Amino acid sequence: MRERAVIFTVLAAVGSFLLPATAPAQGFAPFDASSPLIGEIEEASSRVSTPATDRRDRAAAAAAFALGQHHEAKGDLALARQYYEAARHADPGHIPITIRLTFLDFRAGLYTDGLDRLEAALRQTDQPAPLLSLMAFAYLQTGKLDLAETQALRSLEADPALAANYRILASVYRDTLKFDRIDDLLTRALRADIPAAPAWIRLGDTFEQLLTHHPESKIAALILPFFEKAATRDPDSAHAHLRLGEIALRAGTFGPAADALARALQLEPRLANARQQLAYALLAADRHREAAEALEALLQQDPAATAVYPVLIELYEELQAYAKAATHLETWITLNVPEPDHFLNLAHLHLRADQPADALKAADRGIDRFPNIPHLHLLRAFALRQTKDHNASLLAFRHAENLARGDDQFLNTFFYFELGAACELAGQYEEAQRLFQKVLAMDTDHHMAMNYLGYMWAERKVNLPEAEKLIQRALQFDHDNPAYLDSLGWVYFQQGRYAEARTYLERALNGLPDDPIILDHYGDVLHKLGEDAQAISAWKKAADLSETPEPIRAKID
Repeated sequence: MRERAVIFTVLAAVGSFLLPATAPAQGFAPFDASSPLIGEIEEASSRVSTPATDRRDRAAAAAAFALGQHHEAKGDLALARQYYEAARHADPGHIPITIRLTFLDFRAGLYTDGLDRLEAALRQTDQPAPLLSLMAFAYLQTGKLDLAETQALRSLEADPALAANYRILASVYRDTLKFDRIDDLLTRALRADIPAAPAWIRLGDTFEQLLTHHPESKIAALILPFFEKAATRDPDSAHAHLRLGEIALRAGTFGPAADALARALQLEPRLANARQQLAYALLAADRHREAAEALEALLQQDPAATAVYPVLIELYEELQAYAKAATHLETWITLNVPEPDHFLNLAHLHLRADQPADALKAADRGIDRFPNIPHLHLLRAFALRQTKDHNASLLAFRHAENLARGDDQFLNTFFYFELGAACELAGQYEEAQRLFQKVLAMDTDHHMAMNYLGYMWAERKVNLPEAEKLIQRALQFDHDNPAYLDSLGWVYFQQGRYAEARTYLERALNGLPDDPIILDHYGDVLHKLGEDAQAISAWKKAADLSETPEPIRAKID
């Protein structure tokens, strides 16, 4: 007790004294104290149990050791060595003290002194792994590769989880061009019985750096089992599942990556970047609904994460959740400088969500900013059509046509077909006929125009032979189309050919059994055939499904 007090007094008295460092020995590699390998050896040494020491001696050793670390970090290596020697005197069996003193030897280039110190310490311990590993490192530094390999393998026998040994052996095998031996090390590591999850993560991270002789795409697949073992060893470790998810994502196993990342977030919802990675994994695994949920959660954390909105909008479009897509596009527009396409997409989404009033507002907002974009006026026309304001819809179509004058890409068969439909809905039948014929002149195979024109004639009971030919030709392009079958059946009805009409209407109902227009036509045909009970049944069903049931109910009455 009294002797130790004198030692500490002396150390305190020379606190500012700095011994000159000895130059590295000839041909020796400089000691790199910042190497991950050094940190792994030191961390392993801290886990080594040592023989019991008087509690006061252990406390004194700990104090001196801490002072030594402080002065070593400041670069006062001589003073650090004195404190470490005092710590070793108080607790001679404590392996971390021996490790720090050996580090100082190596930093000074005194590899022989350090190796002698390690040999002496090895004779006094039954847990030699960190000492052997540091010895292997010294041989690696001095170019004695065979001895480095021998001592690293001895250390691995004692502690298969000590990652430093794999680093040392990989360096030996690289220098001797034995790259296959590095792969053997990975196999050996995976066979080890290591209970602690952090050790498996450490080994996985280590081999990620050691397998550079493989393509980047293969490395993640090779190290993935380390992280799987970590997650299995500690199923409640958010970090283990996070690392498993990250590596699985890089390995291209997207389903397991998503499951691991979801588990990590379940255990720790605040994990940085995990939600982005989870969303990506779910997208890559074609689990789009779950991906949308992950991105929604991400937006709850950071509503201003503008990069998320386009992905989420596209996801909801794929999921046919058009109203949700529109809601997020609305938010995205408020966070950015809007372009015409933004309002076009917004109006289109509202139309697909059957929200014509909102579609009209979106188109009008776009027109206020960009009044000369014909596509915005076209979408405005579609929105007005859905609200049944057919005259206003036709005006919007005409406005779009005027703005696009000379633009053949815009004024194409699609546009003129829709303009023809707008004219028909607005009661301008002659103009509608002219436009459908214009479409057929532009594209002689446009079967939708064939059907629409033929049906329009059938409704008005004009040009029935021509209507029959047009619709029959349309059916050659799409022979099971219920709309076309209904049109031809309706032509036959108007011609008084009720049995033929029935055949085509029944085929149409096989494709669309709940279409009110086809059911209404079918009821009319059955009534003409004298099958009033069946006709009433068809009309009742049609009335229940129709937006305008009164004319159908009048027939029933």
